[in-house]
Amino acid sequence: MTYQVGQKLRGGVAKLREAQTTPPKRFTDGTLISAMTNIHRFVTSEDDRKILRDTKGIGTERTRDAIIETLKARKYIVTKGRELVPTDLGIELILRLPRELSDPVTTAKWEMALGLIEQGQMTRKQFDAMIRNMATKLVEKMEGLNFDVEKLGVKTVEGKPRPELDATLPGHGEKCDKCGKGTMQGKRLASGKKVLGCNAYPKCKNSKWID
Repeated sequence: MTYQVGQKLRGGVAKLREAQTTPPKRFTDGTLISAMTNIHRFVTSEDDRKILRDTKGIGTERTRDAIIETLKARKYIVTKGRELVPTDLGIELILRLPRELSDPVTTAKWEMALGLIEQGQMTRKQFDAMIRNMATKLVEKMEGLNFDVEKLGVKTVEGKPRPELDATLPGHGEKCDKCGKGTMQGKRLASGKKVLGCNAYPKCKNSKWID
C-alpha cells in the first residue's frame, strides 16, 4: 500500500495505562563479587569490554572480598539484610569525584600495564611516568570541587555552625584574583559578619571581609 502526502489516516484504539518500573535488585556480597568478576557486562564500549575481559574483571579471587569489606569499613556501603546499600558518603564521592576514579577500565589499564612490565614490553620508569601523569590530571580536575560536608559526615569545629553561602554578596562567583583557578564564594558567619573566600582553600587562602 502506498500513501500520499497529506492523506488522512485513521488509527486504531489507543489506551493509556499507568504503570511503575521496577528498579534493579541491589547487590549482595555474592552478586557483587560476580559483577566484579564479569564487570565487562556493565560497560557499553566494545573496546572497554575487551580490556575488562582480558584483565578478568576487578580484583582477583583473593582480593574481591577484601575490597567489599574495605568499602564497608569506610562507610561507603552498609549491609541491610543481605543487600548492600550505598551511603550518602559513598554516593557523594561517586557524584563529585572524576569519572576515572570510579571507572573499572582505569584499574584494568593499570593491570594491563603491569602485565606488559612482566612481559618486558614496558619499563618500570614508563609505568611510573604513566601513573604520575594520570594522578596529576586527576588532582587538577579535583581542584575547586565542593562537597556536601553533611553527607561526608564532617562535623563542625567544637559544634560551631558552619558559614552559610550567600550568592548575593559582591564578588561571589567571580574568578579568584590570586590563584586564578578557584572561584570566590560569599559566606555569612553565625556572628553576622560577611566574608569572600576562594573555594580552592586550603591551597589558596585568598579571603576578604565584606563591609
